[in-house]
Amino acid sequence: MKPLFAITSEFQALDAILEECQGDITDPRAEDAINAWVQELQADESAKLDGYVAYINKLTMESERARLMAAQYTEAAKTRERRVEWLKSRMIEHMTTTGRKSIETESGYTISVQANGGSVPLILEPVDLTQIDSAFTMTKIELDKEKVREWLADGLSLPFAKLGERGKHLRIRV
Repeated sequence: MKPLFAITSEFQALDAILEECQGDITDPRAEDAINAWVQELQADESAKLDGYVAYINKLTMESERARLMAAQYTEAAKTRERRVEWLKSRMIEHMTTTGRKSIETESGYTISVQANGGSVPLILEPVDLTQIDSAFTMTKIELDKEKVREWLADGLSLPFAKLGERGKHLRIRV
């Protein structure tokens, strides 16, 4: 049986290859490395499977941490965007109050108030859409996927749909 260090170094090498391939396991380099590793698996299966599970757990924790950090960065970005909008509105207020449309700063910035482009904003009051003339409404047609699924499950055929196969996943329990 290989020592834990050897198994760990195998995973580090595998991890480096997967990192190079940006996690694309269909890349021939990744596929070759994984296939070679799987062929060795029979010799010391239990130890390697423990290592495999540990590696999966490590990557799962890293991905959860990255997702958490991404959520934190997204929230920080939103906070800063709100701060920028507030600062800009204060500057517009200052320029409007002082009657100026443009200001040049000492460092060469030109700050100007400009009208937004695009369509004029539409302000709608709460309304019962059934009481509005049909010229001002539209109907959205969507496929009733549950109805299609029921028909196919009952053995009926539809020219535009068929039932696929359920996927599989790996469950790891301690």
